[in-house]
Amino acid sequence: WLKSNEGTTIKFLQAMQMALDAMQDPALTDKARDAVKNKYFPQVDPGLFASIWTDQAAGTATSLDISAAMIQGLVDFNNQFSKEKMDASLKDVVQTNEFVEKARAASKK
Repeated sequence: WLKSNEGTTIKFLQAMQMALDAMQDPALTDKARDAVKNKYFPQVDPGLFASIWTDQAAGTATSLDISAAMIQGLVDFNNQFSKEKMDASLKDVVQTNEFVEKARAASKK
């Protein structure tokens, strides 16, 4: 699907990176927080939402890049706690940043 819809994939990844950047940017994070709260969580107390946002932003990735070690960690976690085991070599088959790199390059143009 990704290769058949490369343009859409790249635009989606660019938007995701913009969101990650906004969460980490002191000049943008409050504006992003308020936009998300007002659209999706208007019923939540503003102070509570701000606290949750701060905690989540601190633990949110700064990049969409995924390493083989990250995939291996997921496989190891799954295999430790799930009855359905994953092949340990999965990281060698599924790990790629091809589209992340294309999105990054397209953003620089």
